[in-house]
Order: sequence, then structure tokens, then C-alpha cells
Amino acid sequence: MAQSVISNTSDQKLLFRALSRVSRRNRLQLSQLEYRDYLEFKDYVQAKYGAKLDEAQVRSYLRSVFHPIEDHVHRIQDEIWDTELTQPISPHAATGWSKVDREILEMRDQFRAARSEQAHSSIGNSCNRILHFLSEAAFIPDRHLPAGEALPPVAKTKHRFDLIIERELAQSNQASLRKFARAAVELAEAVKHGSTPSRMDAGIAADGVIVLVNIMRRISEDARTRRQ
Repeated sequence: MAQSVISNTSDQKLLFRALSRVSRRNRLQLSQLEYRDYLEFKDYVQAKYGAKLDEAQVRSYLRSVFHPIEDHVHRIQDEIWDTELTQPISPHAATGWSKVDREILEMRDQFRAARSEQAHSSIGNSCNRILHFLSEAAFIPDRHLPAGEALPPVAKTKHRFDLIIERELAQSNQASLRKFARAAVELAEAVKHGSTPSRMDAGIAADGVIVLVNIMRRISEDARTRRQ
């Protein structure tokens, strides 16, 4: 198949056109090429380097044209790694809690654009909004509230998460997950109230909240399955 692409002039022209379009889309100014298929390339190289093709010169020319493209693609990949928050290990694209899902999507956009301490602090605000919506969505009073205990406000996220964990998880797993849930809440608070939060601070807090959301979704789904 690859051989037919190389030998087919129309396919070669299509590949060059695709390269040009993708380069523009990724903010890369591609040099104006003097050829659009192998035959045109061969004529161009012969005119540039003489009738006798020097393979070393040809390779050097190709590197000068295409290596900057490769380097630019690598830089874009590095930017993606630096600007994207964690993705859950889950077949689900969303939790099903509409407010939580919407806030997470907005926080992802915020984080991609955040470049200042003020913007990083705003990530902390978003983390806290998500935690409040999660507290509202995941906590089921009839199931998670112990008899005789007053209903904790939505803002008391640590307490609500503790009660969910105590009700739904085996005793052996409760302590570790309770520590994680509390840490996620505290990291979000630290970024929200910090005077100079860094991008790393904001990213860690946001990743922690996203992981906690998906843990709570997994716990809720398991509990629902067991009740059926």
C-alpha cells in the first residue's frame, strides 16, 4: 500500500496538500515548495544540485525542509502535556452529573489558558465549585446520613465524602481513600487562597479533584449496582 502511494502522482499531490493544510492549522509557516510529487521533486533537485544527484545533498535538503516541521510537532506535543489535565481511566466520557461535568470541562479550558498567578488562583475556585457540586450529587441523605445526625451542608465537603466512604467501602479501604479525599479538598483550598500559586500547584489541585470526582462516580455506580 505504501508503495502505491509513493508511485501514484495524484496521491503524492494529495499528501503534499494535506501537509500544507495541517501545517497551517498548527501555526507552522511551511516554506513554499517547488514540487508537489516525486517527479517534480526529482526535476527540482536536479536543477538545484546538477544532473548527477548527490544523495548526501538530497538528504541534507530534505532535512532542512522537514525537520523543522517535526520539531514543531514535538513542541506542540510538549505544550499539550503541559496544558492538559488528567484523564480518568474509565470507559465513560462523563460522570453523568451534569453540573460536575460542565464545570470540569470549563476548568480544563481555564487551565489551558492560565498563565498568571491570578489565573492559577482561579483554578482553585473552579476546584472548589466542582467539589461542592460533587458533594451535592454524590451524597444521598437517605443512604449516607447516619440515623440521628444532622444533614451536613453541601459546603462541608470533607464530612460528606467521609460519610459516603464510610457507607460504601469496606473497612479496609476507608482510611486511605478518606485521606485522599481530604487531601484533594485541602489542595484546592490552598490554590484558591494562595498568594502566588504556580501552574504546577494549580495543575496538581485540578488533577486531584478530577480523580476524586471519578472515584466517587465509581463508588456511586457500584453502590447502585449492588442495590439492584
